[in-house]
Amino acid sequence: VCLSRSNSFGSTTAAEAVNRQTIKYMRNHIERLHVVDLQKIERWMDENDWNEIDYRELGQGIGADVLIAVDIDRFTLYEGKNLFKGRADVQITIYDMTLDGQVVLEDAPPEIVYPVTAGFFTAEISESEFKKQFIDFVAYRIARNFYPYELSEDFGRDPSSVGF
Repeated sequence: VCLSRSNSFGSTTAAEAVNRQTIKYMRNHIERLHVVDLQKIERWMDENDWNEIDYRELGQGIGADVLIAVDIDRFTLYEGKNLFKGRADVQITIYDMTLDGQVVLEDAPPEIVYPVTAGFFTAEISESEFKKQFIDFVAYRIARNFYPYELSEDFGRDPSSVGF
C-alpha cells in the first residue's frame, strides 16, 4: 500500500501510480508473490472510512499476511521554474500480520532524486512524460528493496549517466 502524507498530490494520483508500478516490479522479480487486489484494498478503505493511517487495521481488514506500507512524504517534479528534477522522500514499513501486525522492518531510504546529476529543461519534455518517468524511477527504487539487483542497473536508469 502506497499513500501520500502530502495534500499536494493526494493518494489517488502519484501515490497510486507508484503503488501500481512497484507491484509490477515486484511481480517481475519475486516468485510466488501474492498481492491483494488493489480494488479490494480501495473498497475496504472506502467502506471503513479509512482516512487515518492505521496499517495494522488495514492489513487485518484485507486479510493480508504481510503488509508493506510506503508513505510518500514529499514528491516534487520541479527544480525552479524551467527544470524538471524529481525528488521524493519515502518511508517503508513492513507489518507481519501473522504476528498481530508487528513491525518487522522500518526504513527511510535516502532522498530519491531523478535524474541524479542534471535535469530536463521544461522545453525538452512534457510534464506528463517526466512525471511518468519519475514515478517509474521511484517505484523501481522502492521495489528493489525486496529482491536482489545489480548496482549497475542504477546507472542505466539515470539518463544523466548515459548522455540523454
